[in-house]
Order: sequence, then C-alpha cells, then structure tokens
Amino acid sequence: MNDSHAHSPDGDPTFWERPGTIRGVTRLIVFSCIVLVLAEFAYEHHHPHFALETSFAFQAWLGFVAFVAAVFLGRGLRWAVERRPEYYDANPDEPRWDIDPDLTSPHATSASKTNLSSSTEARS
Repeated sequence: MNDSHAHSPDGDPTFWERPGTIRGVTRLIVFSCIVLVLAEFAYEHHHPHFALETSFAFQAWLGFVAFVAAVFLGRGLRWAVERRPEYYDANPDEPRWDIDPDLTSPHATSASKTNLSSSTEARS
C-alpha cells in the first residue's frame, strides 16, 4: 500500500511528524490548560445554574469527561458499523454475477462499449 500522504517524497517526516513539533505542541496544550485552570482563581463572576458548577475547574472536568465519552462512543459505533475485511472483495478471482465483464474490462474502449450497447438494442 502506498503511504505517500504520510511522508514527504524524499522520505523525511513532515513538519507535524517531527518529534520536536509534537513535543512543542504538547507543551503548548499543557501550558494553555494550566493557564486556564489558574485563571479560574481570578474569575469571580460565576453564574452557575446548578451547585455542581461552583466546584473548582468544573468546565475543565466537564470537557474532559465529554471528550472521553465521545471517544468511547466512537469506538462503540465503530464496532456496530464495521464490516469484516473480506466484505468488499471476498474472492477477487471469482466472477461477480451483478457486473457485466465486457463493460468493466480495462481493455474495453468507449467504442466497443457503444457497439455493445447498440447490438443489445438491435436484439430487442
């Protein structure tokens, strides 16, 4: 299988695949999370609708729990809708009954397809 989208043509990792970039993005995300949690101390005008919303870093915990739930729901959905590997091409050598081999042949030209369809019309 061709993995041309994963790397640049010369085989070097792309910008987002470099270990330094991954480490930098991870540090940026962690730093942003720490700053936002610390900003919770400075923000005093909470307007909670429920008592649970007054707990420290409620929005951060709610977002984390929602993300984890979305991941597990996605895994469950994948299990529910995935097909077995041989679903699309169980036996490639076996002819399929629903495809006319004359029309799908890689050697068939548009002229031969036109002739084939006109000969079919002539028969009916």
